[in-house]
Amino acid sequence: FPDGKMAGQRVRQPVRLIDFAPTVAEMVGLEWPNAMDGESMLAVARGEEPEDRLIYMETGLSEPRYWVKGHKKYPFKKVSKRYSVSPETGRVHIRPKFRTALIRSKERAIQVGPHKLIWHSLKKGMRVDLFDRSEDVLNRVDISEDRPDLVEALGAKMVPFLEADGIQAPPVSTWLEE
Repeated sequence: FPDGKMAGQRVRQPVRLIDFAPTVAEMVGLEWPNAMDGESMLAVARGEEPEDRLIYMETGLSEPRYWVKGHKKYPFKKVSKRYSVSPETGRVHIRPKFRTALIRSKERAIQVGPHKLIWHSLKKGMRVDLFDRSEDVLNRVDISEDRPDLVEALGAKMVPFLEADGIQAPPVSTWLEE
């Protein structure tokens, strides 16, 4: 930052890539002409925001080799088939016939503090895994059955994101049973 401001400052909570542009824009006093998905991290860096900030993550197109057993399959064989180019704008976009299937196949995650809840889209239903990233940074030990209270609390925070994508999730109190 200019004049070495905040040199050596370390933010210990998760930061999203989409937060980078709004942070730089705020730091240099740039007025952004359009809405942005990210949030400036300057308040976090100054210690003005709590550390347990909600972070929402999702996949766009994930690799089948990383899927859990029973994951929903994509309705195309080649990744390149999901795209088309608009003749009017020249922009690349997802073909409308694949959009709904891709949205419904995404993995989603919510992280608050050290706890991360991952939603897996399955052919039949869904599955969630819960991780304590302070103890397990590689997400290898699912603690969901040990902490149903956290599954329900984080699940409640995830529901609005699922609904925004048109997914009617079962009640969060039943997610471990699903």
